[in-house]
Amino acid sequence: MRKIIFRGFSKYLCEWIYGDLEHVEQDHVRIWPLHASGDNRADDVSPKSVGQYTGLKDQEGKEIYEGDIVDFELLRGKKSRGYVTYSDEKARYVVTFQRGKYERALSWVCAVGKPVVVGNTYETPELLEEERPNA
Repeated sequence: MRKIIFRGFSKYLCEWIYGDLEHVEQDHVRIWPLHASGDNRADDVSPKSVGQYTGLKDQEGKEIYEGDIVDFELLRGKKSRGYVTYSDEKARYVVTFQRGKYERALSWVCAVGKPVVVGNTYETPELLEEERPNA
């Protein structure tokens, strides 16, 4: 069974926290760290920053989470940039690219597209403005 891991950006520590997600109330979420320190306390995180681990890694071995921005290859060597999201309609993780016009299954991108995580939509959304137009 795969471990379900979430990440979120701590409002107080100003860093990413990885672990179990807790919904406290509307617009208030916490993450209980995987490797808890001696005090074993949860950290409040920005709800907009929360993303689940997809179970997949990029070409450099980095874990891919919802909200990550990835550079990848399309057919015939064309390059593109997109972000990872979960599609409820298709019940799978997808990479949305070309300013939301297209999407590919994340599993396909990992198998064929040689993805590399270059940022995320929370800290570096401007990377999507630099999206490669030749897809």
